[in-house]
Amino acid sequence: PLEDRQITPVGEMQGCEILMNATQTLLRNDYIHRTGAATNLILRHLLCLALAIYVWKRGLFSGLRLSLIVGVLWSAFAHYLFLFEAYWFDTVTVLLSIIMAMLLVTAVESHFVATAFQRFMPTWVAQGIIQQSGNVSGLKSELTEITVIFCDIRGFTSLSETLDHSELQKLLSNYYSIAERFANRYGTQLDKFVGDEIMLYFDSCDRSNNRNRKADVHHAVRGVQWALDMTSELKRLARSGETSFEVGIGICTGKAQVGIFGGEQRKQHTVYGDTVNVASRLQHATRDVG
Repeated sequence: PLEDRQITPVGEMQGCEILMNATQTLLRNDYIHRTGAATNLILRHLLCLALAIYVWKRGLFSGLRLSLIVGVLWSAFAHYLFLFEAYWFDTVTVLLSIIMAMLLVTAVESHFVATAFQRFMPTWVAQGIIQQSGNVSGLKSELTEITVIFCDIRGFTSLSETLDHSELQKLLSNYYSIAERFANRYGTQLDKFVGDEIMLYFDSCDRSNNRNRKADVHHAVRGVQWALDMTSELKRLARSGETSFEVGIGICTGKAQVGIFGGEQRKQHTVYGDTVNVASRLQHATRDVG
């Protein structure tokens, strides 16, 4: 009980042994050197910045692999310097900074991925895929009543021949933006574009970000309202000289299969069934009947 034993970073030691080590350090002038706070701060920031740039250039998984490699190599290098060069780098804070940087970059990258998903497919489909961690097999299709709409520009072939690329691109962008605005107004989003043809559908859910819309309005009524607003707006723009085309619209309400379909490698959210076919044929019929 009277022994002078102390716990040290290198294990349990006698008090006299500690004093002899201290004396030897004084005689040899062999102190452990530490990096300054400014050096550690600069080092951490440079490492985190380099990792963030690497992730944005090469992708998240490559960045995670690089972070693991950097962490292991840095720990081994710092350990070597401490044992053989008596130089003490603050390893723990550097590793924590790398971990925090990767967590932050992962969160930002996930937000970018979610935003990109929602630009290329309906928002509710993108959110479902993200919630399933990319496992689309967990998203089942279902037979439900919907209102399907096909909308197509009349005379688009002749327009393509007379307009240059930039004018045609501006015309299509304006056309899609109008359709998108009215779709959001009545509780849905555009499902897909096939050249100049737009396909969308309405169901009993509110698929838009417009919380002022009455959710109890039947989807068939909302589909017709979308078509009326679409044609009215295009006529108004034609009178003002901003556009010079008309559209044909086919609408059909009925049962259809809604969900994720495709092969093993590529899948797509879509709807199919007799209701969809009828809506498409009605749209084509407007070319003859007006």
